[in-house]
Amino acid sequence: MNTEDLAIDLNAKQRYATLLAIQYDFQEIDKELIRYLFAQEIDSLINDDTSGTTYSLWLGAYLLASYRDPLDIPSFYKAKNIDMDTHGGFDTEFMYWALKTETHDYVRTHFPDLYKKIQDDTESEEFYECLDSWWANRCSEHPAHPADENDYALYERHLYFGDLKQARKHIDNWARDRRDEREVSVTLEYAYKALGAYREVIKILEVNLSQAKTDRDKIIIISDLLQMYAALNSPPEAFAYFAQADAELSTFQNWKSVGLGKMLVHAAFEYAALCDDDQIAVSSCGFALSWCQELTSHHYTLLVAGEKATRRCQLISLAEDFRHKAETERQRIDALFRK
Repeated sequence: MNTEDLAIDLNAKQRYATLLAIQYDFQEIDKELIRYLFAQEIDSLINDDTSGTTYSLWLGAYLLASYRDPLDIPSFYKAKNIDMDTHGGFDTEFMYWALKTETHDYVRTHFPDLYKKIQDDTESEEFYECLDSWWANRCSEHPAHPADENDYALYERHLYFGDLKQARKHIDNWARDRRDEREVSVTLEYAYKALGAYREVIKILEVNLSQAKTDRDKIIIISDLLQMYAALNSPPEAFAYFAQADAELSTFQNWKSVGLGKMLVHAAFEYAALCDDDQIAVSSCGFALSWCQELTSHHYTLLVAGEKATRRCQLISLAEDFRHKAETERQRIDALFRK
């Protein structure tokens, strides 16, 4: 889900709030309003380079499909083909819910231009047989009463609207109802990151680190830990992970040419740049520099982090070197997009 669409669309949250109100008081007279809101959501995503499916796109599609009006088939097609994300993630079933097996005949008669685009799409007999169960699932995901919403859905909703206190309450409630410890751990890690509850994320990562079996997994987790500590302005206690990471790298030679090596170096530079303790900042930067020299390549954000860390540690010549390399890499990237 894209939760950053407000950067372009100032009406995004209001549109979603309106659709939610309609969900809980669904009436026939709201059809044209829903059509309008759904069309606005599609247009917003078409103009958003970071599009993908949104809460409003799914809810608008569900509410509109509830009327089972075949006139809306082109809108569902348009929504599915906004970009590659929606093409793969938005349900084809919305187009077929109104008329099921008669959809193609209807489109050929009433929307000939659209028919040219879908005439080669042949849905299986099983696809049509599963439409009722598909719709039942959509209905369960969009209950008619707020009290019937599940905690995870409410967590996502409150997070989207910026009510972090309520979002935290619902994700904790969700976790208490789950028995799969792995599922809970992974979901809470991402949820607490989104909520800015970095100390809670660190607790989860420390458990994961104690249970990690491979050098690769340990390096990944240590990188995540350094990122979380950097988000907390790099308190000194995290420095202990640098020596552990260095020991793990000595037994895992492939790290120099794979993404996790860059991820670790990037996180180490970010930690060093924000650490208030001068001695720990310099020592952290020293580890990061030694690892950085071993990498086979350096991406732009890593170079920027390297400049910040070395400049914070008063390593001016190194900082200028990172700045120059970052500018060169930025120019290379910009040139690729101009081709």
